[in-house]
Amino acid sequence: MGRNWAIVIGINHYENLRSLNFAKRDASVMATWFQQEAKFNHVFLFTDDSPPIVANPPIPTQPTFGHVRRFLRAQFENIQSPLLKPEDNLWFFFAGHGNRYKDRDYLMFSDSDPGDIEHTAISVDFITQRLRRSGADNVVLFLDACRDEGSRGGLGIGEQKYQGVITFYSCTANQKSWEIEQLQHGSFTHSLLEGLGLQGEANCATVERLAQYLNYQVPAVNTRYGKPAQNPYLQAEPPYKMYFILLEQTATLKDVEPLKYQASQAENRGDFSLAKQLWVRVLAVSRSDWDAIEAIERIARRQPLSSEPPISTPVPVPSPSGGRSLTSEPDAGSSTPPEPTPKLLFVQKQKFLRWVGLGAVVTIVSGVFLPMLWNYQRLQSKSPTPNSPTPNSPTPSSPTPSSPTPSSPALEKALQNCRLTSATGTEPSLPKKGILVMVDPGHGIPPDTGHLGFFREEDVVLPISKKIAAILEKNGVQALLTRESDCTISKATVASSLRYRVEKAKEVNADLFVSIHASVFNKQTNGFEIYTNDNSNSQLLGQLVSSMIVQIIRNSLFNRGVKAGDHLFILKNVSMPSILIETGFIDNKEDAALLNNTDFQNKMADAVAQGIIQYLKEKKQIN
Repeated sequence: MGRNWAIVIGINHYENLRSLNFAKRDASVMATWFQQEAKFNHVFLFTDDSPPIVANPPIPTQPTFGHVRRFLRAQFENIQSPLLKPEDNLWFFFAGHGNRYKDRDYLMFSDSDPGDIEHTAISVDFITQRLRRSGADNVVLFLDACRDEGSRGGLGIGEQKYQGVITFYSCTANQKSWEIEQLQHGSFTHSLLEGLGLQGEANCATVERLAQYLNYQVPAVNTRYGKPAQNPYLQAEPPYKMYFILLEQTATLKDVEPLKYQASQAENRGDFSLAKQLWVRVLAVSRSDWDAIEAIERIARRQPLSSEPPISTPVPVPSPSGGRSLTSEPDAGSSTPPEPTPKLLFVQKQKFLRWVGLGAVVTIVSGVFLPMLWNYQRLQSKSPTPNSPTPNSPTPSSPTPSSPTPSSPALEKALQNCRLTSATGTEPSLPKKGILVMVDPGHGIPPDTGHLGFFREEDVVLPISKKIAAILEKNGVQALLTRESDCTISKATVASSLRYRVEKAKEVNADLFVSIHASVFNKQTNGFEIYTNDNSNSQLLGQLVSSMIVQIIRNSLFNRGVKAGDHLFILKNVSMPSILIETGFIDNKEDAALLNNTDFQNKMADAVAQGIIQYLKEKKQIN
């Protein structure tokens, strides 16, 4: 288990800003949780009256600009070696005022001057850069830096992305984070403490699960105490970090399933470097996971050791002349390389561990599965080329149920050309007369046929999409569908299918883009999830739709959360606020039964449409 450090800051008293009521208490209670419940190795607390950090000389902890900046520089700048290791965790919690100045997020300290932010406040970018220098691979920020006028309104803080860290924001950039007098806490920190304390199957041991809990709980707390809407959100950079384990002591085997899913998806895309990293993190939690072991061996067959020499390094032998050693070559007629010496074998194992990414955590793997992983030592000489089939290790692909593949109507008859249609299937009324939402039923343009589970993905997303469009139209919002049935386009490929959707959204100048999908994985994984790009309006739209799905569908479908989708072609290439919704897993028996039910499809469509309508009302685009 890695070491855990936390830096905790809470500021009530401000010299140049309105003072706050419960920021100091939020920080103090968080520090107590880190120390007593989570058993962190080191906790550094900065509040109005916190004691100095024991050092020579003692380090003052009153949260002034100079004290905090000096602490960060002393700990993480100009050090000979990092204080932490990759397997360690570093958490940073801030409760107080925040501000956005010249497109940068700043945290305001007790003596910060709002008229001279650059020289008296500390940018979040400066903080994240120092924290990353700690050496810890898992850096987590909790920023309740949106407090103002009795609420916590941070003037747009949260629109910036920070590479290499996980950031939880207490609200979206256009909202305020509220303090609750009855709770003596901010609603975000109150919910955060509750989530971190959950045990068993309901735990918040992963980044994703904690984000899901906060997304649901914070708005509920605000509603309960009569406060305006507040939607916390997560930014994980790179996106796969949202599946990291936050609390190893409360994690269950089920908690690694999302990480395994992302590892499998990365492997399917051919991103072997990322896949390897994620599979290794699975092994760090579930130390004898056969799926991970087999995957790492499979990746080893398909990916060379990058810059490392091949494992089958020739063995040095003395030269006949007694001078510098020569290199032995295997006999021309022999296909077996010479056996390495024990010393060389040790060096080769170290290279392999570095390649896998476990060089710093050898103790995790030494007894349980290292002998199995070490089969890689033979792969360089015995495995086929990456493009050749391997009987025992099939090329990764999205798993599907074992039932026979049904014939596809789309392939049995000539397809019509794809066209935009209204909710009723008629020609769209263009140019648009008001707000226009593009609803995209995913896939359905062969060869882009989507996943196959207990039924085809394209067969369930189309009726849901049509119902969403119809509900929007009934509420006075123009909605267009990218397709009304399976259809074709010129020189159709999966890539051109995606481009078609992006081009149509731009062509009609859509105000929102909503793509509807379903997923498959391992028959066990279930639930819905929403992907957004890094546009703050997209993130708000995703949060509102997710909350509405939870409210309308309730507990019948697991909420997998709102996630970063910058890697998805459509979300990356459309300019308007956009989301992609995975409505469930059609290879999971329970999810498939729901998605194949007309009443459930109606509820899902209603939830998505109502979330869109709520977004348009919040943005004052409709009444």
